[in-house]
Amino acid sequence: MRTPLSFLDDILEILFLYDLHFFGGMTPEDTLAVETHGDAYVLFTAPHGVYVRRETAELDFASGGKVFATHVPEKWTTFLALAFASEASGTSMTWTETERERSKTTRTFNPHSVDPNCVAYDTINNYNWGAALRLFGEESEGEGDKVTDGFETKTKQKWLHVDVHGRRDPNVSHESLGRGDVDIGTHALSARYPELAHKLTKAVGLRLRWVFDEWADDDDEDTSTIEDEEKTSKNNFRVNESPILRGARHDGFLTLAQQGVTFGLVSIQLELSLSLRLVLKNDISKAKQFAHALVEAWKETKLRA
Repeated sequence: MRTPLSFLDDILEILFLYDLHFFGGMTPEDTLAVETHGDAYVLFTAPHGVYVRRETAELDFASGGKVFATHVPEKWTTFLALAFASEASGTSMTWTETERERSKTTRTFNPHSVDPNCVAYDTINNYNWGAALRLFGEESEGEGDKVTDGFETKTKQKWLHVDVHGRRDPNVSHESLGRGDVDIGTHALSARYPELAHKLTKAVGLRLRWVFDEWADDDDEDTSTIEDEEKTSKNNFRVNESPILRGARHDGFLTLAQQGVTFGLVSIQLELSLSLRLVLKNDISKAKQFAHALVEAWKETKLRA
């Protein structure tokens, strides 16, 4: 079995040979960075680290053309995807530093790129993020463990795919987004493997609450008595296992998590509040605990499957 390190060159070579007219004369490496930090089969992605142009399901009635919207960057998601991958000895897939700097300077989208989290099904093979993600799925085919899901037994790959996103803090968005500081979105996985998705959701939720409680103990904080509808940890960082943002779209477009599942990965979407992202950014030891909790939850899920 090859390790992530041994097929990273294959990914980069295929992306380099990709038809350059899709990228306006730029090579894919000008915008997409795939980095392997170790031999763990876990991939962290951050598609919203830059301004991106998002296609909508609407049509311009005047011209009959497509309607696009601009999605703004989600603070520190790229930093966290890289940090999580490093601390978990996994792999990261992000926009390149050059592309992030271009986005920061111009404060607008790259007209040659698409929003990786909103892609039409018939085009998921025709852009750099999709092409790279497909290779992770192809690499892991037939190399995984047996996972029973209902009446079927599937050969599941070893790759866990964690798509990192940012949401507004629950104190200012609880009415529209719910009260989670971590929204565990497994709807993409549930559509194909409901039992696996349920077990993984519960394992991730439990592990993360343990981490948050340990932080509270370390800080010598008092236990809160807030109502536990979203399962509040002692330091008030909340894990929401049934969030509004579930990591799946139903309008003809696919999230990155849905693309990952389509390609054969075990993909989940995590929406992290701004306050939690700030804590993780400022304390690498906490980022390490967070990343390890995700990996351990996946290991536990496979053992119980």
